[in-house]
Amino acid sequence: MNQNPPFLKDFNPAGRIVFATTPSKHYINMFEEIIKLTGRKLSNVLVSMFYLRGDKGPEKLQRVRNLCDRFFVDSGVFSFRSQFLKEMGISIRVAYWKLPMEEKERLWAMGKKYRSEFDAFAEEYARFLDRHKDSIDVAIDLDVEQFLGLDVAEQYYQQLQESLDSSKIMRVWHGYGRDIKDWEAWCSSGAYKWLALEGPDQHNREVDFYRKFIRIAHKYGVNVHVLAVTTLSFLNLVATDTCDSSTYTVGGRWARLIMPDGRDVLVGTSYKKYYGNHYDNLPKDWKDYADSVFDYFGFSVEELQESHYLRCMFNVLVFLMYYDKPAVEAPVSIELF
Repeated sequence: MNQNPPFLKDFNPAGRIVFATTPSKHYINMFEEIIKLTGRKLSNVLVSMFYLRGDKGPEKLQRVRNLCDRFFVDSGVFSFRSQFLKEMGISIRVAYWKLPMEEKERLWAMGKKYRSEFDAFAEEYARFLDRHKDSIDVAIDLDVEQFLGLDVAEQYYQQLQESLDSSKIMRVWHGYGRDIKDWEAWCSSGAYKWLALEGPDQHNREVDFYRKFIRIAHKYGVNVHVLAVTTLSFLNLVATDTCDSSTYTVGGRWARLIMPDGRDVLVGTSYKKYYGNHYDNLPKDWKDYADSVFDYFGFSVEELQESHYLRCMFNVLVFLMYYDKPAVEAPVSIELF
């Protein structure tokens, strides 16, 4: 990689994107390299407590904290629950609202059977927040409605408030028994500065859904965080204040490079014969465009083909440079109610 690639002269991210990561050496080293290259910290990083447990947890937390201006943490309860799903032979590959009733009932049965384990995990998260409250800027509440129910989710939320200043706790609205009136009640209560929102399954396609909720929140001066969406089309159309994902990691996992115009280019050797958007299969104009982007960021295609590390780094830089732009309010195309 070039030491002073051309993009640096134009580098000015808005701070909307939150990079979800694990505290592995691979990703921490990569982010530290990006900071060294750009001369500034990342605006936001998110790590789950689930990956900060154990004797080396505090050391990992501090190293991640040093990467960013705002440190987000969630519980990692979905990772925690995977062991119980496996024990009960449950495999969930679609969104909750797409599950047939029989599968939902199995999920509820899992939550009921292992309720004491989830209670202990919630207590651990509360203790974690209390122990590290000076390092944490935003703590996302536990996402348990779909397998433990709203009453338990409310109980866990109250528990978190006893461990951390409520202004730092990001409450999450899910469509599991709540409706938009609940969202407006939260926004108008004056109790929240920041709320998180998880919408339907086709996240980046449900633009009107998100606009409707965000308009209500902004009317009351509440900021909105959207879970698991950082696509260019979404950020260009939806005025969310922050949003998170780990999509940049597809560069390492599937050799997928995220381009400034929203398209993808594949560079892995195993994909060449299957995909028209593989670099070797691109038409000349698109390949020339890809080469110009690689050069702008200081990479060669050969480096990106060979290095998991550099592919992830490239994707992060594209996110920061092209996707992380100021939010622009756009008119909703449906009525608020």
